Amino acid sequence: MEAKKRHPPIAFVLLAAFLLALSPGLAVSADSATSATYSIDLDGYFYRTQNAFLPSLTMSDLKLSNPSDIFSRGDELYIADTGNRRIVVYDIRVDMVRTIEY
Repeated sequence: MEAKKRHPPIAFVLLAAFLLALSPGLAVSADSATSATYSIDLDGYFYRTQNAFLPSLTMSDLKLSNPSDIFSRGDELYIADTGNRRIVVYDIRVDMVRTIEY
């Protein structure tokens, strides 16, 4: 003879689900963790599309002024910081920044 499985009363399950749904501290939004993604239409206008990635790294302390281009070579990112008249070189492997003034 097979043992009868015990299930929690349906009222308890519904109450727990209702309380979890009302709890503002548990709200999670994937949208707040991603970066906005944009595309360009045929007329040259930007429009927002579905967020496509979750960044693993952000570099906000570089004090860039009017960055105009970016290039990667090996483990280094070269950023043309036009407003500061310099090239910022970021080495991903060692997390180090150097600059080339021009």
